[in-house]
Amino acid sequence: MSDRRSAALRLAAAVLAVAASVAAAPNADDLLRMADRPREAFDEAVISVRVSVTENGQTTHPAEFELYKKGDDKGLVVFTAGKQKGRKILTVGDDFWLIVPGSSRAIPVSTSQRLIGGASIGDVARLRFSREFEAKLEPQPEEVNGRSCDVLDLTARAAGAAYGSGKLWIDRQEHLPRRAILDLASGKPSKDVLFDRYDRESGKTVLRSMAVRDLLSSGHPETRLEYFRYRKAQLPDSIFTTNGALRF
Repeated sequence: MSDRRSAALRLAAAVLAVAASVAAAPNADDLLRMADRPREAFDEAVISVRVSVTENGQTTHPAEFELYKKGDDKGLVVFTAGKQKGRKILTVGDDFWLIVPGSSRAIPVSTSQRLIGGASIGDVARLRFSREFEAKLEPQPEEVNGRSCDVLDLTARAAGAAYGSGKLWIDRQEHLPRRAILDLASGKPSKDVLFDRYDRESGKTVLRSMAVRDLLSSGHPETRLEYFRYRKAQLPDSIFTTNGALRF
């Protein structure tokens, strides 16, 4: 084989390798879909969660709740320990209700009321990035806690969404979310989220802990959520109604 032919073959092989690498690299839409995998691990489940808040250097005693989850759009939170024990939060699509012990009715909560305080954590925890946002991939990766991450600029798909824009860091090795900053429609930063730890449960990748800093509140309090048990379940639709949640 002549040197010229050999060089041509090496060049062709190099071009094909580069082309294969480019073809295999996920685009922004691919990354958003992969980022949602841990949230979609179980379509119906009961998830046990421990929550604590750190504010001005002081950490509250943890509260615990059970999250009854059905699909992407139905959830019932029942607090089982801590000062909030007995309270419930019902979410169906974009609708949101608070139920306090002894109450005869569920209290509707508006989108604006959910943006500050504990209720907002529920909104963050159930975000589906691929459903809520369009994304543009930034040219340069960045590090989050020592992990090289692709960076996505987010823009809300729907007008009037709680979070109008933001940034999402997805690690380049496992394609899992590592950090997100969520901005209001005005562009004001609202939440800074760190996805601390993932694990495997029943053969699926699940989120074990996340920390949410509230950038709208004085002192930027941090809420930490630890998901310590996932259980598959078949849940009746009745508990995801206001009357059913009151009786549950």
